[in-house]
Amino acid sequence: MDPVTLVTTALVAGGAAGISGTASRAVQDSYQALIDAVRRKISGGPEEDQARPELLDAYLADPVGHYERLVRALVAAHADRDAGLADAARAIFMLTHPGGQSDRPTYNTIDARHAQGLVVGSGHVEQTNHFSG
Repeated sequence: MDPVTLVTTALVAGGAAGISGTASRAVQDSYQALIDAVRRKISGGPEEDQARPELLDAYLADPVGHYERLVRALVAAHADRDAGLADAARAIFMLTHPGGQSDRPTYNTIDARHAQGLVVGSGHVEQTNHFSG
């Protein structure tokens, strides 16, 4: 995962953990540290390259609607070259992903050759299928 995607995804993961109410103090502290680091990153540098501080707040409230704007601001601020920012994002993943997986996706092999109904995902989904023979 590239550093900018890592940061934007970690912001969403940290926010989701906080919303669920299950975030530990370590997750909360790491998430706040990442927010502070991103805010400093996009607010620094020459004025013409600075993103308004509200951009990060807008992204946190609506990640889909403000993703492209935040990515442009992070790239303009050279966040893709900031190892400290990437490390802060990885810390979120280490704390919020089962098994301590960082920025690597999880792969599972599913044999669905005889399935009559299948739900794949990490969410808590309930599905009821009724089959008649």
